[in-house]
Amino acid sequence: MVSESCNVLSIHEFTVKDAKGSDVALSKYKGPDILAFPCNQFGGQEPGTNEEIANFVCTPFKAEYPIFNKNDIKKVLGVA
Repeated sequence: MVSESCNVLSIHEFTVKDAKGSDVALSKYKGPDILAFPCNQFGGQEPGTNEEIANFVCTPFKAEYPIFNKNDIKKVLGVA
């Protein structure tokens, strides 16, 4: 049971940086959107810069979903 004093935030309450460094409010993505948050911490699959990752995903694979700033996901989740 979750305590009533526990403040759980929705993902839609956060603002993050996109791959170009611009602030983006996640509230604009309510619904079944795909959002890419590269991190390179799970198998080393995203070793490049934000620009290199965006070019890799968007050029050959024609990805049309937003690519966000490369993050330290393990740190964000508190498992680092």
